Amino acid sequence: MKHGRQWQGFGAALGASLLLLGALQALAADPGAVGGQGNQPSAPVSTQEIDLAYQPLPGRVEGWRLRIASRSIPFPKEPPLAGRAVGRGIIESAFQGVSSSTTNNTVNLPFLWDYTTGKLYLDLNRNGDLAAAPVFSTPQPSPVALRRGQYFYQTFTNINLSYPPGWRPRLVDIHLYGYRGQNVLGGNLVWRCFWQGKLVEKGREWQIGLVENPNHIGTAEGGDLVLRPWSEREKPVNCQDGTLTGFECPANLFFQGRACHLEFDYVKGRVPGPRFRLRLVDVPLALGWLKIHGQYIERLMLHGTGSMSSWAAVLDSPEVETSLPVGNYSISGVYLRRGAAAACSGFRRAGQRRLSISAGRPASVRIGGPLTNWVAIQPQARALALDYKLMGADGAYTMLNYDWSKPPRFTVYRGGHQIGSGTFEHG
Repeated sequence: MKHGRQWQGFGAALGASLLLLGALQALAADPGAVGGQGNQPSAPVSTQEIDLAYQPLPGRVEGWRLRIASRSIPFPKEPPLAGRAVGRGIIESAFQGVSSSTTNNTVNLPFLWDYTTGKLYLDLNRNGDLAAAPVFSTPQPSPVALRRGQYFYQTFTNINLSYPPGWRPRLVDIHLYGYRGQNVLGGNLVWRCFWQGKLVEKGREWQIGLVENPNHIGTAEGGDLVLRPWSEREKPVNCQDGTLTGFECPANLFFQGRACHLEFDYVKGRVPGPRFRLRLVDVPLALGWLKIHGQYIERLMLHGTGSMSSWAAVLDSPEVETSLPVGNYSISGVYLRRGAAAACSGFRRAGQRRLSISAGRPASVRIGGPLTNWVAIQPQARALALDYKLMGADGAYTMLNYDWSKPPRFTVYRGGHQIGSGTFEHG
């Protein structure tokens, strides 16, 4: 049994027997339809070049798991260890999801992890001398933790990692974990930099950038494209937070009514410094129309399928009718925003909903807000299990900035009298 009503806040009334009380008053129905600027084709520009400069960041941009080859015997040169158990190995490469061996270059970084003292020795020169290697520190475990702890998880920050050797270092953090005395180690690599520049399109300024894949330094292969208003350039960049600020870098992009091919070249020059040169080469394509039935769409992300598989389309605040190149697409992400409230549906290319755009009649899709509260009620012995969902026109959404210290509440009535209440758990 399910109940649904239009979202008047993060907790709205759900029928006579269930009441959800919440704090948000956003992303509810609005008499207007989708707002924003139309995506009419822009004047043709054959080729545009933009230099992307290196930009370190204070926080996480993207993360990968590390492929580590553990080492059971000591390195030829090591710092004094006084007999302490340590972890040794070589960081070979990084990956997301299913591990892949495809790389243009490898990290190939020998390390020694002295977890009882909170120190990490990294052979950044790759010369095999761990005794003279740079040392990165994290707070040392307490004596109580050392006596009782068998599992260690430590974070080492502000590492300027250079590879291939001689290239400009990239700012990263490294997380390592493993059990005491067992040299089977795991880890994560956190990227804290990208390459960025300014794109001017239809009189508006945008920050456009590239987040490299650690296995493909100096290319766009496996990387992410960052695309957001220039006015937001001082804000954090996170390609995995659901806002679609960053997304899988396509070979071809449709944005603001413009279809273009993306070419990235890595330039190693000293003045003004290493950089990426991005060329946007216009591609003439036939356009069709998409009718969007939904509200509060800040960004709609589509990826082409079939003959359009190398294309991504980014629609920002699309109008009810918006143009798209003719072809087939899957909806890979939706980001909704109204005021301070924000929600997302889908990450990267996880979407399975298909669209077909033709030059004849417009395609139509229901997507986005308004959002409604739903609760699935399932009997479990003498109890009822309540499963909360936030539903849009195309399925479940997740709040991105909700204060989960104040979760949505419910109250149960029987015959007009309250018989129970509680809160929903996050997750």
